[in-house]
Amino acid sequence: MGKGYTPDSVEVESINQNRGQTRINAVPLEVVTAYRFTQAKQGNEQALSLVWAMLTETLERRFDRAFGIARSEDEWDQRLSEGIIVQLENDLSSAFEEADTALSREKLLEQQLRELGVEPWALPEGEEDSIQKKREFSKKLEFED
Repeated sequence: MGKGYTPDSVEVESINQNRGQTRINAVPLEVVTAYRFTQAKQGNEQALSLVWAMLTETLERRFDRAFGIARSEDEWDQRLSEGIIVQLENDLSSAFEEADTALSREKLLEQQLRELGVEPWALPEGEEDSIQKKREFSKKLEFED
């Protein structure tokens, strides 16, 4: 696919055959796969989840066929849904862990600043007071080393 490529246009069938029906631009499966794979490699979490699900289902289907296991499309849909739910739960768990870690770091930094005599959320004082506080803070840091 290079310059000037025009995807096929597929009309969506409808019952009442109205003018101006929905059309979908279709691209080859290889292009869709390459796009999703590239997005996953670049760190797109949704693309990674999709590529992982497609790879897993493809391999499961091949192994099932090789070992004579038959599943209906409903079973495949159910397995895919369950996999998506597990992935979402893992994503949520990771998000909460990151938030907890950030909060812990913030609390630790606040504590360290207070131990050095600095109120982390206080408004800045006048310029004279600020210069004196900086000197005191620097002396405390030198003293601790």
